[in-house]
Amino acid sequence: ISPKPRDESSIPAGPAARWLPCAFYLACGLAFMTKSLIGLAFIGSGCGLYALWQRERRIWRFLFDPVGLTVLITCLLAWPLAAYLTYPQFLDDQIKHHLGRFQGVWGEDEPIYCYLYDIPRCALPWTPLALWGILVGWRQGRARGSLGRFALCWVVPGTILLTLSQWRHYHYVAPLIPPFAWLAAIGMVDFVERRHPQSSTRRGWRLPLVLNLLLAIGAGVVWMIPNLRGREPIVALIGFTAVICWLIAWCEQQRRPHAHLAAIFGLAWVLAAGTFQFVIPHYDLYSQVAEFADRVNHDLPADAPLHMIDLKEDQLTWYLRQPLVRVDDPDELEKGAFADRRSIYLVAPQTTIDELAKVGRLDIIERSPVAPRRIESLRVCFARLFTFSAPRIMPAARSSAR
Repeated sequence: ISPKPRDESSIPAGPAARWLPCAFYLACGLAFMTKSLIGLAFIGSGCGLYALWQRERRIWRFLFDPVGLTVLITCLLAWPLAAYLTYPQFLDDQIKHHLGRFQGVWGEDEPIYCYLYDIPRCALPWTPLALWGILVGWRQGRARGSLGRFALCWVVPGTILLTLSQWRHYHYVAPLIPPFAWLAAIGMVDFVERRHPQSSTRRGWRLPLVLNLLLAIGAGVVWMIPNLRGREPIVALIGFTAVICWLIAWCEQQRRPHAHLAAIFGLAWVLAAGTFQFVIPHYDLYSQVAEFADRVNHDLPADAPLHMIDLKEDQLTWYLRQPLVRVDDPDELEKGAFADRRSIYLVAPQTTIDELAKVGRLDIIERSPVAPRRIESLRVCFARLFTFSAPRIMPAARSSAR
């Protein structure tokens, strides 16, 4: 990072940049296909506010590029049309999922001020450096230039949009995190430059000593928490961090800034990879649900459709084998489902299973896992429902609660 601030347009000029509007609007189209209108809302609000703030003709020429807009319009029309022709209720679902979040259809998950702490939390471990980068960037003029304005235009409109929704959750801030990387880079470089003059003195070793003490306390707390899942890998990662702290201190002592930065980034990478590989599986319910779906697919006869009772848009449906018969209201499950069969296979929440057991013979084959500290009614069951005329003697059901 150059010590002198530069306030230049972020849009390059020349023949080499003519493809950029097409690439930009193709990315916008993919965002629409992935996250629908909310994906465009994040991009459009940030770019539109930045264009108004900068007041540069080049930005408006970029945004109104005819070829790029053609690419975007093609994506905006093709995907909804294909979805509607396949599933006409698509439009109603889109209205419900978009406007419903602001009208409280899905309820209220977190308080209105939650993103004030969710954004710093999701930016960890770079949050302290990003906050320091804001102070340093303002003092050096970087945060007052075009990059600073662009970061504000990226974060502020998106935060307001998320706050207006009544259905709030911490992971929704993921699209707002990238600007913090630029701020954290400023803070980290300034930190390294400040640390190296102290490397030849005894003060240079105080920080790793303090960090090791805090890490030791943290490891002790983790080891003492009862019934903590993933305790061993967490302690191992803390111990690895303590060792690398001394490597970082040694790089400072030797005045090797590139090795110093490499050690910091290497530590962050190992911590992230180790957490996802060894700690997250103890908490990740998605992979357990996918494994449950694999067992359902294995036990389901090849010629039998699977009835989804009262599951609606449950994540489980992504992993189940076709054909699927969706029944949102259990009362709609009439005996017509048994037209040419004496039984049907179904997946349903535990509460619905209890109701179905009152109207027919029901054998539980599999039970899905349920997150710790969550209510039992959220468990999903794979079962076989028999008509009242079906034989009363059936093979013993294989039930496994995982």
